[in-house]
Amino acid sequence: MNEAGGFQPEPSLELTGPSYSAFGFAIASIGDINQDGFQDIAVGAPFEGPGKVYIYHSSAEGLRRIPSQVISGAELGPASMQTFGYALSGGLDVDGNSYPDLLVGSLAERVVLLRARPVINILDKTFTVTPSKVDPARCTPDSW
Repeated sequence: MNEAGGFQPEPSLELTGPSYSAFGFAIASIGDINQDGFQDIAVGAPFEGPGKVYIYHSSAEGLRRIPSQVISGAELGPASMQTFGYALSGGLDVDGNSYPDLLVGSLAERVVLLRARPVINILDKTFTVTPSKVDPARCTPDSW
């Protein structure tokens, strides 16, 4: 927080990852990927296994302490994908869907484009549930 043209002497938030992971080697502002009006960030940990990228959302209270998503290089590419998260670049909407995308680099001569997209779009604000009341006596494992 800026106080009288400078930063506070103590940090207002500290994010940590495994010491062997090089957590924070790369950090990028990635835009508002969840469309809540607050900027989000990505933090690289290129030496955590094949490499990971941690996604942190912001809110009116500031950056959240717990990542909303952790993306592992093992989930995305071949076994040779190492040091995933060595470089990050975000905030650009590459595919034109109004959600910012994220480029993740590695030392394995690979760059991965992670495209953000909506999970669900609710167009009608009316929500109807049937039945309107749930009878707990009818909620048994046999009824699932």
